[in-house]
Amino acid sequence: MICYVDTSAFIKRYAQEKNSDLVVTIFQIISLITVTSSWTINETVAGLDKKVAKKQMRREEADKAIQMLVSKSSEVSIDRCVSIMITHSLLARSTNLIIKHHISADDALHLASALMVGVDLLIAGDKRLIEAARTEGIESYNVEIDADAQLLRRKLEGTSQ
Repeated sequence: MICYVDTSAFIKRYAQEKNSDLVVTIFQIISLITVTSSWTINETVAGLDKKVAKKQMRREEADKAIQMLVSKSSEVSIDRCVSIMITHSLLARSTNLIIKHHISADDALHLASALMVGVDLLIAGDKRLIEAARTEGIESYNVEIDADAQLLRRKLEGTSQ
């Protein structure tokens, strides 16, 4: 099974947030191939920095998480997660998704990446991205919504860890 993880879910690996434990579990399931966009690295660093500015995270914690993430960013696989590189064709596809679904450029890039790979699942914390992914036929779960998180937990129970 191939699972796409967008930035709003990916950041939960590096910062304690609602349902972070679920995201950590996703990365521990051996039979699950996790995928994200290379853009997720920049978005995650920005998100961690924003948490410091809002006093939701200590600078030292953020710096440690950023250092870990950036040191792995030169690899094809980040934290057991395959990183999809941004290409011209991916950008063109994402542009079409912006217009079709009225989503942000970032969300369109994530959705285009997921569609390109042909993922089975998409995990995010963004309502509009989840709706667009479902419209595109991707089984999607919003880790910010407890009901979705429960459904995802049940789905993952049958997979080997």
